[in-house]
Amino acid sequence: MAESNRSNTDRLAILLEWFEENKITFNQEAIEVVEQRSTKRGSNIISSDGFGIVARRDLEDEEPLVVIPKTAIISAATSALANIFHDEELGGSLALCIAVMYEMSLGELSPWYGYLQSLPVNADIPLLWNEQARQWLRGTDVAKWIERDEQNLKDDFASLQDLVS
Repeated sequence: MAESNRSNTDRLAILLEWFEENKITFNQEAIEVVEQRSTKRGSNIISSDGFGIVARRDLEDEEPLVVIPKTAIISAATSALANIFHDEELGGSLALCIAVMYEMSLGELSPWYGYLQSLPVNADIPLLWNEQARQWLRGTDVAKWIERDEQNLKDDFASLQDLVS
């Protein structure tokens, strides 16, 4: 079944099974992984379909909630492309993006499939907003972060162009 046709319930079950297979544990007395439904207040979307973590009780300061083994973390270094990144001296967010795209292209063959299939298909992030929508952020730290991120993306793109040319 294609990921886009799976229900959130099915996607969550696959994610939780992947947690078990990869020895990812969470304090089930303290927190719960739940499905979220789209919630609107007026014309504003408060939350969208997907997953969330909710507390089942008041949490203590510095209480361990989740244990994730290093082997379960997707990164440029843990990707099947790690040797290429090393040889080509690619790192940072560019290498991570390429690693995630590669692993997603493998579908169920990827060791991170259970996690990757749980990610949203799209995300509404300010970096992708048009100029009119970004005007609402003018003068905020978020606007500065967007400028920085755009420059980083341009730099990454230039690096990638150099690599393939």
